[in-house]
Amino acid sequence: MEIIAKHKNAVSALFGDTKFVESAEYRLATFTSIVKYEGRYLLYNNLSKTLYLLTSNEGNAVKRIPIAEPALFDALIKDNTIVPIDFDDFSYINSAKKIYDCLPSRILRPNFVIFTTTKCNARCPYCFEHGQRRIDMSEQTAKDVARFIGEKAPQKAVTIKWFGGEPLYNMAAMDVICTELQKRGIAYTSKATTNGYLFDKNVIDHAINVWHLKSVVITLDGTREVYNQVKNYIYDDSDPFEVVINNIDNLLLSDINVSIRINVGFDNFENLKELLSFLNEHFDPFSKKPNIVPIALYDLEGSQTPEEREKLSAMIAEIEDLTERSANKITGLSWFSALGNRCLAEDDNTYLISPIGELGTCEHFSEGEMMYGSIYSDKENLEIKNYYKQRTITERCKTCALFPNCGGVAKCPTMTHGCDEIQQRIRLKALSDAMIVQYKKYLKKQAEAQENK
Repeated sequence: MEIIAKHKNAVSALFGDTKFVESAEYRLATFTSIVKYEGRYLLYNNLSKTLYLLTSNEGNAVKRIPIAEPALFDALIKDNTIVPIDFDDFSYINSAKKIYDCLPSRILRPNFVIFTTTKCNARCPYCFEHGQRRIDMSEQTAKDVARFIGEKAPQKAVTIKWFGGEPLYNMAAMDVICTELQKRGIAYTSKATTNGYLFDKNVIDHAINVWHLKSVVITLDGTREVYNQVKNYIYDDSDPFEVVINNIDNLLLSDINVSIRINVGFDNFENLKELLSFLNEHFDPFSKKPNIVPIALYDLEGSQTPEEREKLSAMIAEIEDLTERSANKITGLSWFSALGNRCLAEDDNTYLISPIGELGTCEHFSEGEMMYGSIYSDKENLEIKNYYKQRTITERCKTCALFPNCGGVAKCPTMTHGCDEIQQRIRLKALSDAMIVQYKKYLKKQAEAQENK
């Protein structure tokens, strides 16, 4: 047994090591996940954020209830990866999360999600922004946003996420905000969710130097013909697919992290398999590869039947498997490294700012019922702001390995089916996939060290 990955976690340090109780019978904690892979076992503690590599015999032993000879697994007892049978996992998780929320590191780097515009140069049929007003952030509002950031983060480094619409459709606002932050002596880095069309070489250089851009998320809906049809760009004299692929190439060569989001639906499933084949071949020569993330299109109306959701779940699993085999899936356990709730609406350390300076609770809604305040006022509608922080804890939640990252079923307008058995299965598979990705990184590092001897 050995530790192959461990993320910094002050919570486990505060709790200290747990001592072995000779008279107790032991089992795996509910906040752990165990996966058999290539004849060995990967065991992840989602509270201590530690990934263990176990032999086949060790893995089979810790899966038993009670565990035979638990004293042989002293390291697993110390961080409560295995616990006494009568251990209260649920209370322990809640205590850890309360401590985590009070840690100074949790408020060290404020985040700002900024809608530079709700306009877009693409016209995707599935866009969640249909019916919303098309507004650009003005120069004055951009200056006011910079002032607001300075007030909320005096003498602190901040992270900015550019969002839209297509955020690069209003680069002027991005420039103003960054220039004003520099004048105020505020350190910042940024990332962007974008369709990638406008990221030519000149813009990339500008993004690095002025926006301090570190990463982007770009959506691809299929191969050339499908992509160009779905995106339906306003431009008539170009091949958008070719443009975006070239831009992704240049972003990677400029050391910008790229995540390619693949929206999976019933209509484009077969074509996405062709896309993955293309991406695998295209990016194979690159030393730095994009991270490919398949996502099911939102069922905003809640109209999908259980049979349709099961089918979509199987489709996502197949795409995930192809992504894994293509070696483009590079996100490891860092995605699960934090405790507490992951939703933007629940994070008081993140501010969503609309093009007119309104403050909101979710990046998928830039106006309307989820907006609770303004950068121009200290008054906040706490009823709205706090409503989306509420969680419903089910019996399934209490024994879910993801509960330390979650906290129950959120009151999210996009979660029309809640976190039912299907949704939970998808999310747990994402965790096991991340464990395998982390293990592959470990093997690669081991191989490289061996070569350098």
